Amino acid sequence: MFLNRRPQSLFAAPLGAVLTAWSLAGCDATGPTETPPSPRPVQVQPAQPPTLLTERHFVGLLQVAESLDLAFRVAGEVKVLAVEAGDQVTAGALLAKLDPRDFEVQLEQARARREAASSVAQNAREQRDQFEALYAQDYLSDRSYTDAISAARQAEAELSAAESAEQAASLKLSYTHLYAPGSCRVMARMADPNETVAAGQPIVQLDCGARLRFAAQVAIGSVDAIALGQSVQVDLRASGQGLWDAVVEELVTPAPSAPPIYIARAGVIEPGANLRPGMTGRLLVQLPLRAAGEVVAVVPSGAVTQEGDSAYVFVVLPDDEGQPRLQRRRVEPGPLVDQGIVIRSGIEPKELVVSAGLAHLKDGMAVRVGPESGPLD
Repeated sequence: MFLNRRPQSLFAAPLGAVLTAWSLAGCDATGPTETPPSPRPVQVQPAQPPTLLTERHFVGLLQVAESLDLAFRVAGEVKVLAVEAGDQVTAGALLAKLDPRDFEVQLEQARARREAASSVAQNAREQRDQFEALYAQDYLSDRSYTDAISAARQAEAELSAAESAEQAASLKLSYTHLYAPGSCRVMARMADPNETVAAGQPIVQLDCGARLRFAAQVAIGSVDAIALGQSVQVDLRASGQGLWDAVVEELVTPAPSAPPIYIARAGVIEPGANLRPGMTGRLLVQLPLRAAGEVVAVVPSGAVTQEGDSAYVFVVLPDDEGQPRLQRRRVEPGPLVDQGIVIRSGIEPKELVVSAGLAHLKDGMAVRVGPESGPLD
């Protein structure tokens, strides 16, 4: 059986298709176009090189110093006692020395541990980065990627501990030497060569004349920040007397029954006529950022954003046409210090980073550097 079908014209297109064609035909190249968004204004600062220092401060007050008892900060056997009662000594003169051999061995062991930990950490970082690239392409399981991240973290923790141990061993070795804090007269020798002395036991008593010293309280957890003979500053700005250079002359070990607080005494160099005993202030001590571990650069605290276990910064770089654009860069942050956040990898000194307002920024975004920012090379 045949069905009668109504013949269709080749030109009888559906109405919807015709309307669509007319609509498309009306969108020619001469019509209005969207204006590209203006570059977003940002404030940037250059990443600082790792030569900066971080500052610690300890509260105390000015005192009058008549005599000074010097002691080693570590126990050991006295090998050299270079002065006699009545001798005149100048600043930096060697007064006494402990047998350093045990401390040299400890430093060698700590250095070897740090070198081994550094190698392991480097390998762990490289493997983590390789696994991250594979994971991004779905070539790696979640478990393998997580294990690589955990291994890198553990290796970094071991490296940080090894670096701290090496620094502590180096400090202990330096404590085996006792130097004169200034121009003084030796009043008494309080130990003899080949005698075993305890940490904090007086070795030499000096008369350095009536002068001013600043005595500050130092918690036991911060005592490694201070060394005998170290250059420091006394901050008396709260009393209207400014900053004064000083040298650490004495570090008194707390008694067993006393709170774990050391007393650091620093002699004020060329004190002004307006300084008076009893003035309160702060002892300012500068520490190298190296104490925080491997340091590549330091960036403002507002320049780092966290996403899960990863940290990122936005670096401003010129494109092929010289237009500043953002590059989202993964970094490895360290501790927070006075100048900002320590960066251990992922950025180079002097690179420009966005210092604030990261919430709406994207990788590749065109930006306009603010007038208060550093130059864009």
